Amino acid sequence: MSQWKSFLTEQESIVWSGQEAIDYAGLPQPVNKPATDSHLTYLIPLTHLTLSVIEGPDTKTFLQGQVTCDIQNLSPDRALRGCHCTHQGKIISDFLAIEQTNESTEQRILLRTHHSTQSLLMSSLKKYMIFSKAESSINSGFIGVGLIGKDTVNLVKAAFGIEQWQSLAVYHPHEKAMVVALNDCAAEVWVTEDIAEVIWNTLKGAGALPGVTSQWQRFFIQQGHAQVEEETSGLFTPEVLNFDLIEAVSFTKGCYTGQEVVARMNYKGKQKKRLFRFILSEYPAALASPANHIPVNTPVFATEDQHNKNVGVVINSASLPDGSIDLLASIHSDSVHKMNQPTHDVQFSLQDLPNTPLTLGSLPYTINNV
Repeated sequence: MSQWKSFLTEQESIVWSGQEAIDYAGLPQPVNKPATDSHLTYLIPLTHLTLSVIEGPDTKTFLQGQVTCDIQNLSPDRALRGCHCTHQGKIISDFLAIEQTNESTEQRILLRTHHSTQSLLMSSLKKYMIFSKAESSINSGFIGVGLIGKDTVNLVKAAFGIEQWQSLAVYHPHEKAMVVALNDCAAEVWVTEDIAEVIWNTLKGAGALPGVTSQWQRFFIQQGHAQVEEETSGLFTPEVLNFDLIEAVSFTKGCYTGQEVVARMNYKGKQKKRLFRFILSEYPAALASPANHIPVNTPVFATEDQHNKNVGVVINSASLPDGSIDLLASIHSDSVHKMNQPTHDVQFSLQDLPNTPLTLGSLPYTINNV
């Protein structure tokens, strides 16, 4: 166990499942209460996320030819969402790109990913890196904590002396800390290992309550932001997971690995599959993972006129305080379109749970033709 996880285990009595914090033993507060539905703000260890480093004089030029977002729009003051794809246009990993300020003139970009795709992303990028003056590392020296809740902005501003706040803005209060403003209710704080414990206690002392990984995951499921994990790496194009709808894909930047396929999918018209949010009222503990997730790639079925059809798979999921589960699934758009028509009686369910229907949830953006 790392020193950081040992600190959290000893001080907060965290219960872990792999890299995810799943419980805080002995704490009275309801850690699974939805932060956005209360005046509480939660402090969550981002141990399930990692920062990888790309640095060198050719860093931006190199990444521009490898990722879906326009790296020219990246600056030390603004983060970018993006994906790195195979030649077939399938996502190896999604990421949040952060340009780190430093005293040297060399470029240094950090790519925040799910821990399970870090090695896959770095291995793929290294194949193309031999022709560029750029190097990679999986050890950034930073530890991440996340804040979600209605008081996130005020709390972070007070703790780090930040005056402004804008979505995807990056603030560098000092050389050992970076703050990424995700929106008005969420922020990522990345600090060097030597001050991580101090920052945790400072934010906690300012009023943030310890939270669990599922709260962080649930918040972004509700935002319609998928996260590619090892089990889904190399399976989906960006449009199928709605990355084009959250400004993670540029269709004007020019060529990059997989660009031809991604562009063709966009310009040929309606997407056959899209990412949708569903809520499951109950999920048997025997079928769930230790962190109470629905296994990634669990099939989703649509039932119409007593006929079952496999229409997609689960991408991400997170538990809710009432025992239900919030999830994102890649689904045939036509099936959801039929569900919204009064002339059709379509119900969705998971494999092995045909009698427990999925309820279609809302997303903060519009999916056309549905």
